[in-house]
Amino acid sequence: MKNFNSRLEIPPLIDSQLIENQSERSINELPEEFVGIFSDRFQCFNRIQSFLFDVILKTHQSLVICAPTASGKTVLLEMAMIHEIMKHESKNAISNKFHVLYLAPLKAIVEEKCLEWQQRFFKFKVNCFSLTGDTEFEDYKASRSTNFAKVNILLATPEKFDYMIRNNSESRELLRLFQLVMIDEVHMLGDKLRGDKLEATITRIKAIRDKVNDAFTSENYSDYAKSDCLSKRSNHLRFIAISATAPNVEDIAAWLDIKNGYGIRLSPELRPVKLKKFVFGVEPIKSAASSEYRFDIQLSYKLERYIREYSSAKPTLVFCSTRKSVEFTAKILASSHLSFFANHSQRSKYFYELSRLAESQLDMNNGSTEFNFKNAELKLTLATGVGFYHSGLDHGDRRLLEKLFAQSLVPVLVSTSSLAMGVNLPAHLVVIKNTVQYNAGYTTEYDISQILQMIGRAGRQHLDEDSVAIILTKEEKKSTYESLLNSEKAVESNLFRTLAEQLMVEIVLKTINSIKMAMDWICSTFLFIRIVKNPRLYGSDIQEGDYGQAMPIVKKWCQTTMNKLKSLGLIIFKGQENFDSTPLARIMTKNCVSVATTQKLMQLVQTKCSLQKLLEELCGCKELNQDVIIRVNEKRFLNDLNKKIRFRFKERFKTNIAKINCLIQATFECLTIETCLLQDCNKIMSSGQRVSKCLVEIFFYVYKIIFSRKETEADLNLKLSKHEMHLETFVSAVRLMQAFRTKMWYDSQFISKQLPKIGQTYATVLIENGYITFQDLMESNPRSIEFCLKRNPPFGSLLIEEVKSLPKYCLTLRKNLNQEFILNERMEVQVQFKAMIDFEVHLNQQFHRSLKILKPENHFIFIFVGCLECDRMICLYRMNDSDLLKSNNFFKNTIILLTLQQETNLTRTKNVGDEKLTEVATNDCEINATKSSDEELSLQKIDETSMNLINNIELFGEKSSENSNFHCFAENQAKHTIKAFLVSESFAGLDSEAELTFDFDEEKIFKSDLETVKNSTSENGNPETNSQDDLDNLEIDEIEELISRSKNKIDQSSSADEIEISSNSNLVECKINLKPYSLKSKKNRQNNSNKLSYHRKKFKTHSSMLNSIANDPFIQSVIASLKKSKSYPSEEIIRAPKSKRKIRLNSNRSNDISSASFYSLDFSCSKTKANAEISMQDAIENIDF
Repeated sequence: MKNFNSRLEIPPLIDSQLIENQSERSINELPEEFVGIFSDRFQCFNRIQSFLFDVILKTHQSLVICAPTASGKTVLLEMAMIHEIMKHESKNAISNKFHVLYLAPLKAIVEEKCLEWQQRFFKFKVNCFSLTGDTEFEDYKASRSTNFAKVNILLATPEKFDYMIRNNSESRELLRLFQLVMIDEVHMLGDKLRGDKLEATITRIKAIRDKVNDAFTSENYSDYAKSDCLSKRSNHLRFIAISATAPNVEDIAAWLDIKNGYGIRLSPELRPVKLKKFVFGVEPIKSAASSEYRFDIQLSYKLERYIREYSSAKPTLVFCSTRKSVEFTAKILASSHLSFFANHSQRSKYFYELSRLAESQLDMNNGSTEFNFKNAELKLTLATGVGFYHSGLDHGDRRLLEKLFAQSLVPVLVSTSSLAMGVNLPAHLVVIKNTVQYNAGYTTEYDISQILQMIGRAGRQHLDEDSVAIILTKEEKKSTYESLLNSEKAVESNLFRTLAEQLMVEIVLKTINSIKMAMDWICSTFLFIRIVKNPRLYGSDIQEGDYGQAMPIVKKWCQTTMNKLKSLGLIIFKGQENFDSTPLARIMTKNCVSVATTQKLMQLVQTKCSLQKLLEELCGCKELNQDVIIRVNEKRFLNDLNKKIRFRFKERFKTNIAKINCLIQATFECLTIETCLLQDCNKIMSSGQRVSKCLVEIFFYVYKIIFSRKETEADLNLKLSKHEMHLETFVSAVRLMQAFRTKMWYDSQFISKQLPKIGQTYATVLIENGYITFQDLMESNPRSIEFCLKRNPPFGSLLIEEVKSLPKYCLTLRKNLNQEFILNERMEVQVQFKAMIDFEVHLNQQFHRSLKILKPENHFIFIFVGCLECDRMICLYRMNDSDLLKSNNFFKNTIILLTLQQETNLTRTKNVGDEKLTEVATNDCEINATKSSDEELSLQKIDETSMNLINNIELFGEKSSENSNFHCFAENQAKHTIKAFLVSESFAGLDSEAELTFDFDEEKIFKSDLETVKNSTSENGNPETNSQDDLDNLEIDEIEELISRSKNKIDQSSSADEIEISSNSNLVECKINLKPYSLKSKKNRQNNSNKLSYHRKKFKTHSSMLNSIANDPFIQSVIASLKKSKSYPSEEIIRAPKSKRKIRLNSNRSNDISSASFYSLDFSCSKTKANAEISMQDAIENIDF
């Protein structure tokens, strides 16, 4: 095989007589080492394979082959891979330089081919890897060595491969290594939902591959990559595409490889197993005349006659449009008084083989010892020789059913029409029951390509000499389908449906940066070829076949699309025709969301949304609700789930959005979801993860624009206000993103599911035994855990070690009274009050020593602070644990609160500070105000004035830095609750919160009291202090007097029952006692769970009171004053850990709860220590702390 450059002249449509005259070629014509790939299946290639033998093995031509079903097209792909392997001299060269890409529309096909080819090509040191929705690019990288040398055949779905290209620069580098791209079921280009993705992916591969030749000297490539790229720079990328229903092969070939592509179309008469096709018209009964549903039921009762007449006691495949129809049809057939098993021997062989496959099914059913099918109804129907198959079945049931049907042990299999493109299960007889399918609640006729795919399953090569296909439809449609079976429909492009999004991706990937390049890209698509060949379909009036007339249309498309993208803030123009992408476009592209969804997410960022509302909005996004329909038989299961979810629906389930919302919440609640809903649920969760991540990333982008001094042209196009970032919305967005990643709510009790070897069952047992938090597990005895889970040592010890390896964060907010910040004289008059808060995050050092579950470089956290009353963000950070470890497990920031005077003239004027506006890096500052009907200050003036203040402020004698954040507001808003959040991006149960309340009215009272004490001291003969901070020089008796003066205020604000104050020469103590409401349960409370809920609510009330007291400005001021006094040490305030502030009610104990608990808040300051502690003395035997 020396002549690799020859080009064989082959007519596009092969005459059947030419194939009939072709002799079958032996597999021994291949080199000896390749014979074993085929020898276990056949000894000679069939006539079609023999005819194309030289074309595939002796040329470099790209081929698009349209051949009948069951003609052995997969063997043609294997021959193409052999052609590439033969180029290399040794097996080591094959392992290092042989790289092939295989694209197929369904995950089932990809996984099947991956397993099959791994076995067939293993002797050549060829490794395969499947990339589907169940795998990630990181898994792929882990399976290969440096520079992708160990993965030779990459098999993927178009969507997953496109996602990989968008998100990983390494994957784009991978494209230059491919010598062969194989496309299975290329007629998917004509699919309205997925065709655009396949076309865009292939066009993108060609565009990036062409550009790689110009980038081989990039510094980003390793030395190996550079040398390898030099050797491959001139290599031709070969395409082999196959289909059974793509008659316009010459168009597809011209699109794939315009210089070296060739289309070959083989007549259906060349089918190795002859196919007899019948169309039977059935007259609907009176009740079914106007109802497709009832007509479908009518056909179910007529199926048995056709099966027994045409099956010849061989395997039969029946296609139905819905899952419900599949199961109903199987039950009707199984109710026949005659079994479908051909004889008793076949039935005995079925049960024998079922028991033999028991061991192989153990892994599929998660270790279950049951060797039979899980679905009870499937067991019953199979006893009579009838099985049913759809995606709602358990995965193990489907795999077992496939094996039995492939061995002809199941006489009749009823399946959904989607199986026609899925697993390869050929049968002697194929029956299409009704030609109507349900799409988004509406009935539509099957497309001709779908019909051909289904009837193509008829005929088992090497087992049947002929096969039969039957179409059952209404009498009035009979002639239509008879003519359709003999006609051919060209494959059309669907790229025009998402052209703007695909062009946006190319701009982000740097393959397009001008109108001219955009036009060139469109001209390289299948869309351009078809608009010239069939202009009327695409709304064009150009002359058919005139490529010149198509160019103005293409240019108009480009200009219109670019103007739209610019208006949305996705691109910026550089000159008249050049452009570049914005950060927003890169976020959109990376997460594979549509332009419409991006617009919606931008609106949500600027809208106040609760967790419930935000979830509802996300469920309406195209990415989540596409292809999801609500089925009648699912409503019962959805209603059951609705009773257990957090945000329940009051009305019945009528829309797919309600179904999506319910399934998402059921997943977050860790509820058991019926098998029939699992496929939709998995798809929704995968899409939801991308959309929620995109929303959070857009938040960061908007935050950067609002709080940054430098704005680009693209940023200005968004026209964002500084008052449009809502704290509540961001909290909801981050918690939703975490929930989609972890598949549980942020406050779920099932957090132990995230630990190794802990699933749903073990997590439930742990919860029932009181192990709800990670702290509960760490404080437990390992033997107790093992006893609960019925596991042997050292399982409990290992589990506790895993928990200890998790990071533990401490988040604190504290008033800073030790340091001062200064405003210049002219700015000082504009500020009524000012305060400073220290914001700190500590990471437990133990995490650094044990890194078993979460690696520091991969675990990211969100840290953000906001004001609850204003509902505004103050600062926002995203960092990983490595960043904290590098900074000695510590992160600190400063928050400054400024109250602007209402009577001040806030007209901004030029000054020296303004000139330095762009030089000061304060990207994390916030300028907020709250609207009210009587507010005299406009938000715009507050923005201008506060920005001017921030640029002229001095912190501790230095200019404000990027570690300083500002919150400015109008004077008429006195109370501000500053709340800090720490949220893990990918792990539930690690979150932390801190809260600090400022009441500027109380600050005024405190200052007044302080002044009164000092005046009283002066009257008694003691000289006034000249300290800058009066609190620094207060003595013990003065502090005691302050406490006494504020006793009534504390009593009113905290509802305390008793305040005890004592003092001596070296100690001041204040003890505030709070007696909660009676925890006595009502006599008529019969349900123990109601009592549990009742007492929890009561505890939350008391806990809130204690926190209010602990954060009281007066109390914190006193403590801080004592610490600052020269007579006392300046030590940290010690707070009781959260575990001591939590209460857990055990519902398994006695119901007689008759007494109340006693809570107290103690704080004291002495020469040896300064602390504030919350404690609870238990007076109830039935409550555990």
